[in-house]
Amino acid sequence: METVEISLFITPVYTIFQGTKFIYRLPDNAYGEWLIFTKNEPKYYLDIFDPLYNQLKETVINVKDVEVYLKSKFSNSSEELSLKNNFFGIAIESKSFVKKFKLQKLPKRYFM
Repeated sequence: METVEISLFITPVYTIFQGTKFIYRLPDNAYGEWLIFTKNEPKYYLDIFDPLYNQLKETVINVKDVEVYLKSKFSNSSEELSLKNNFFGIAIESKSFVKKFKLQKLPKRYFM
């Protein structure tokens, strides 16, 4: 499986029942890119402009369609994948930081 190294912004979030969790996000200038989560942790990375995903780019034209397409594919998956990294809590923005991650590219099986 091909991997990519990317920098993610990480914001600690205090939750009442689970203690401190983290919200992971791409930089604001990340166009056509998504993080794919499992159990609120980043697992895969998708850059729609990567040649690996030409098939998807031709199938779905705009960003909203890509998200709808992926959500439908993930709902049929046993991996419990999500495009969101959400939970209830109080974000501690002043303690945000950047960290490099090596993530796998989203497998092509999700586009078939």
